Amino acid sequence: PSMMEDARMVDQHEPRLDGSALQTPDSIMEIGVGKAMKEYIAQGGMPEDIVKFLSESYRGYGQMCNLICTWMRTMDIQDTSINEIIENELRHLITERFDPKRADSIFVSSQGAPAWLDVLITQPVWRPMLYRLSEEYPNCLLLNFAIQRVSDLGLQGEIASLATASTYLTVFNRVLVDQLELIRNTEEAAWAGAISDLQKMCCHSQHTYLYAQSLIHALANQPHGYPFKRLAQELEGGIKDKGPVARRLSALLSEAGSHAVVASSVASIRNMDGTNTGDTLRLFSEYSKPDPPPVSLLRHPDVVAIFVRDPFNPLKAVHPPHRAKSVEVLAYAVSVPGDRCP
Repeated sequence: PSMMEDARMVDQHEPRLDGSALQTPDSIMEIGVGKAMKEYIAQGGMPEDIVKFLSESYRGYGQMCNLICTWMRTMDIQDTSINEIIENELRHLITERFDPKRADSIFVSSQGAPAWLDVLITQPVWRPMLYRLSEEYPNCLLLNFAIQRVSDLGLQGEIASLATASTYLTVFNRVLVDQLELIRNTEEAAWAGAISDLQKMCCHSQHTYLYAQSLIHALANQPHGYPFKRLAQELEGGIKDKGPVARRLSALLSEAGSHAVVASSVASIRNMDGTNTGDTLRLFSEYSKPDPPPVSLLRHPDVVAIFVRDPFNPLKAVHPPHRAKSVEVLAYAVSVPGDRCP
């Protein structure tokens, strides 16, 4: 081979210098600049090139911020206000420019959580930003890890309304138990906010919904567990717009499986959002037996509302016998002692 070919072969085997990490804007201010300099020297780079890269890439953004802070202090603006202004602007920039792919690459390459992530998690002023980003980028590994860390700190109340809290079973369990405990210790009149958070979390998927409803039904069957039956109905209301899935799951979890006639009639009335002679007569017949089905099967809010509305609706033609049977079924549902625990 010729001398030119030898030179090309040598050039192919020599590692190519990579000084890109030293040429990004303000690279001298980056935490890993020392490591990047050592790697560049190890590759055969020259110190004078490092000086050139760092000086040419310097923009001084950090120093500009410090200068602005100094100007604001001369105008008698308090340090707390200055810090708040800077934090708000940083949150805005991070939210606007966040790249989930780049964040995940940093998370994977660092083989663990970056030190700055722990700072964001442990400071209340930064956590809301992480929550907003996790809602916008639910598949980001870095943000999902952050939500797990927040749960590890015992801050389930802050993430109860996040859909990403349903991603991991351990986090979901903690938040669910925390919410149920909160609801148990709250007057029913003040349930609205807690119910809304519970619905958003548990209705994230069919799996989380079934898991939560199974737990709530088990609690409802315990002594003094009757309020959990209402909670199960409230949770069911959270997925009404997702088709008949909620009703099917509710039927599986209730006692309806042992009382097929009642289950079929109740399902028909709810699906049609109205009463009809056939279903009403079947319910009347079942609950007229010496050993009737549990009255709880009639006490779903949707069923009671329909039986209150239809017999007395002036715009709906109702035969007198049908009206009479409807009223008797309604009276039975609201007045007969049921399985409520003292």
